[in-house]
Amino acid sequence: PLAGKKFLFTGSLLAMERGEAEKLVEAKGGEIASGVTQDLDYLVVGGGGGAGSKLDKAKKLKEKGGKVETKI
Repeated sequence: PLAGKKFLFTGSLLAMERGEAEKLVEAKGGEIASGVTQDLDYLVVGGGGGAGSKLDKAKKLKEKGGKVETKI
C-alpha cells in the first residue's frame, strides 16, 4: 500500500526504534529517503522531540508547493 512513496523519520520515536519503523515501511513497499527533498512524500516526526532542521526544511518546501506531508 505504500509503493512509490518516500518516507523520512526524524526526532525520537516513542513506540519503536527508527530502524524498526523503516523496516515496516519498506515491508509495505515504501522507500526510506536520506533527506528532505521535493521527492519526499512523508516526514514522520517522533513525539520525543529532536526534529530540528528537517522539520523546518519540510515546512519551507510545503510553503513553496512541495508535496511533503508532515506526520507527528
